[in-house]
Amino acid sequence: MSSPGQLFVIANVLCDPPRLGGCGLSTRVQLPLGTYVLPFACPMCRHTSLIPVHLRQPRAGHLSQSKIYAFGDESEFGNVIAYGLVIVEVTNLPRVERFFSGLKQRYGIDPQAEFHCRIVFSGDLRSKSPWKDLSPAQVLDFAEELLSGLVGMQTWFIVGAAHRSEQPEEVPAVGNWAAIEMGTDLLHGIACMGALTALNQHYDQHQVEFRADPNRKKIPLAGRRIQAHSLYQLNNSDTNQHISPEPIDPNDKPALLQVADLFAYTATHSLTEKKHRNKERFEHFYKLCNPVTSFMGYDDEDETEIKPLPSRLESRHAKLVGL
Repeated sequence: MSSPGQLFVIANVLCDPPRLGGCGLSTRVQLPLGTYVLPFACPMCRHTSLIPVHLRQPRAGHLSQSKIYAFGDESEFGNVIAYGLVIVEVTNLPRVERFFSGLKQRYGIDPQAEFHCRIVFSGDLRSKSPWKDLSPAQVLDFAEELLSGLVGMQTWFIVGAAHRSEQPEEVPAVGNWAAIEMGTDLLHGIACMGALTALNQHYDQHQVEFRADPNRKKIPLAGRRIQAHSLYQLNNSDTNQHISPEPIDPNDKPALLQVADLFAYTATHSLTEKKHRNKERFEHFYKLCNPVTSFMGYDDEDETEIKPLPSRLESRHAKLVGL
């Protein structure tokens, strides 16, 4: 491992065994700290595989002793693909839910009405929803009051994200492995893994109850098809940390999944360089949330090593939160 002050580790990366199309060779490489997916091409047989990397600075001397709920949802806008987590301590959840319900009532909305960004920020869809009597400006005011109120109640936020231009369109087929299409839904799963890894720096797996809004779309992965939300988990065998979503009743989804939807939507609409209506307002929302981040950079490959580089989203985040 690296010594204090170094920003990388030296590690042995194993090629897949022959039964999976590789040669089993162990290659010594330099891995920068961070959370990303390493497309590793074996220098011997050129077999390519995707290797999740979780390398962070050592945790603080102790983890929080609190138990928390983590509510997650995905979003995409422009070239930004993101997964957002909203974190609430278990003992604080009833207070947060009462605030959310009361805010809806104050705006004349049924507390059971769901806040979905794709509906409330679309004039046509909003006009057919319980939010039809609110103007676009009032919807934005509601969103700001919601996020600022939650921040005031010790709710915090994590975003995992990638910029589409920094990711390969496809990892090519090698040996018995089919090509892996790096589509949006797969990148959402990887972004979720990154966000959960950041959460795991503060909370042990036994302290986390993770609730994810499911995405049941079937996507291709290494020659088979899986439901996209099956990727919404953390499996770190090196540290024996495993975080998977708890089952939820589709007819009684947790209210805070609506906040996760708003936060993920805020993240993509703020981190993008694309111009759009209300961009400054969403940038203000992002600054209010001041999230912990886990960004996926891109890879510069040559004949001898692969160097994951920082994402352009790092500088964008720093500008938004005033770092």
